[in-house]
Amino acid sequence: MTSWKTTVPLLLVSVFFASAITWVFVADRQVRSDEDYERQEPAVDMSTVGIHGMHDGEHAPGDHGPEEYLLFFAPGGIYTREDIERNGTVPPSQKYARIASKHDFRPKPGDAICPITMTKADSRFVWIIAGKEYIFCCPPCIEEFVRMAKEEPESVKDPGEYYKE
Repeated sequence: MTSWKTTVPLLLVSVFFASAITWVFVADRQVRSDEDYERQEPAVDMSTVGIHGMHDGEHAPGDHGPEEYLLFFAPGGIYTREDIERNGTVPPSQKYARIASKHDFRPKPGDAICPITMTKADSRFVWIIAGKEYIFCCPPCIEEFVRMAKEEPESVKDPGEYYKE
């Protein structure tokens, strides 16, 4: 016959393992329910997005080098002189400097999505490329997309394709 001194610790260990196994299966189901979202890959490596890198309202006003001006004010690929004229005389980092960007990683079906991060796009961050209006989540994504339009124009899709299904 076993005493309570051995039964209680065995019972506690059993309860602990049962809880741990249950938690693993519940967490696994939660991850699997997000598989549709996880299948959408960002267009670029997130660690290399834009001249300033990923941020949430992080770049300093007036911190714009010649690389940024060359990117936005010299045509190339499918980024045309007409696009430059329609976008105006200020780069996105200045144009949108006073607007804080937020990254919504769970866009709903029908939401416009940023062509770079696949997060929900914000209608305040718009840029013309190839004569078409694209919506982004933040200024660094505009930078990366213009770079793609100039260097890899075949990778740029029509704006209508950047919506969550």
